[in-house]
Amino acid sequence: MPVKVLFTVGKKLVPRAVDRNRIKRLMREAYRLEKNMLSDAVASASRKEDNQLLLAFLFRGRADAIPSLERLRVEIRHMLKNFISNRLPQLREGDKVE
Repeated sequence: MPVKVLFTVGKKLVPRAVDRNRIKRLMREAYRLEKNMLSDAVASASRKEDNQLLLAFLFRGRADAIPSLERLRVEIRHMLKNFISNRLPQLREGDKVE
């Protein structure tokens, strides 16, 4: 099951494009470093090759407080653990996850 990921930072929250791009780069790097736990769990959860997992990470912080890479890693790790424990059992049963 392929995993596709979206990273977004709202323009109203972070008006400067350079700051939005920096936050998205940090989010992508944090996900890259933490995605192994998701890949292993998804591989064991899905039996169908045509299934697809779509994830979206939305930054909801403030423009004046760009988070560090370590802080984003902790947050993404926490979100992925919650997803694996709460949503992947539904994938195993074949239910549609929204």
